[in-house]
Amino acid sequence: AMLRQASLAARRAAGRGIASFASGRQAAVISAMVRKPVKVDFEGGAGSARVAPSLLKPKHGRSLSCSASSGEDMGHMEPPEAFELLQTEDWKFVDVRTEEECAAGHVEDSVNIPVFFFSDAGMTPNTKFVEQLRAAVPDKTTKLIMGCKIGQRSMMAGQLALNDQYDEVHNMTGGMIWWAESGLPIQQ
Repeated sequence: AMLRQASLAARRAAGRGIASFASGRQAAVISAMVRKPVKVDFEGGAGSARVAPSLLKPKHGRSLSCSASSGEDMGHMEPPEAFELLQTEDWKFVDVRTEEECAAGHVEDSVNIPVFFFSDAGMTPNTKFVEQLRAAVPDKTTKLIMGCKIGQRSMMAGQLALNDQYDEVHNMTGGMIWWAESGLPIQQ
């Protein structure tokens, strides 16, 4: 029942673009990322993602630059559809949560490449995300399903993949919370 309530809250939050179960700084960061998207290029690394202007402050000596948002479109699908498609060889699930989140439970045969890292300072972008994606999924014709906890980080990761010329990229709506609620298999 508790998982169901969290999942429903996540779906409502995703519909509003705000993670209502996040608190304090996390909620503000997520809200800003959804409400004020811009295209961000990580200096020293290929790719870009939609990130809030408030996140553009350099951290650890890395600088970020802004430009207009991309015109690429990303597909969206619910977990049951994602599960069915992942039974074929043409599809790959990319879990963009942190390693700790992924270790708690993930989709079988998925690839874990965090798009952000969490620290005491807040969310820090993984400037090597695109490089790591290229290494894990070198064939850009592979159809990708991006997933995270509720679907926000995976939308950003999906945009990075599209900007790097992957042919087909989809965001899994509702993330792993909705996946679990749907009773789909989770590997520990």
